[in-house]
Amino acid sequence: MVPLSISFQDFMDLSCEERDDLLSKQIISASSPYVKRLMAPHKAYNNREFIARMSDRIVELEAENKKLNETVEWMHQTIWDLVRKNKGIEPAGKSSLPSVDENSTDGTGKSENPE
Repeated sequence: MVPLSISFQDFMDLSCEERDDLLSKQIISASSPYVKRLMAPHKAYNNREFIARMSDRIVELEAENKKLNETVEWMHQTIWDLVRKNKGIEPAGKSSLPSVDENSTDGTGKSENPE
């Protein structure tokens, strides 16, 4: 309870209706609103909103991570292409060695045409 801002004699000089109004206003101003009291447990234990925000953030980070990985792959490929170009190395798919069909061998390393 909170003491009233008027003296006891002033309070006693009020009519019953005025006392009731004064006390009602005092009680209402001191108490929290019904909706606030009703929502307090909901706010205290509301993890769904937090989870939803975190899920959105995870999706954003995954998209950013995918983009960064693609950039790293592109940079890696570009670097290797430049290294191959500078060293005169053919890419893995383009070998400058003769194919097996051009110089047929019997598996011993000797050619069928002994020229």
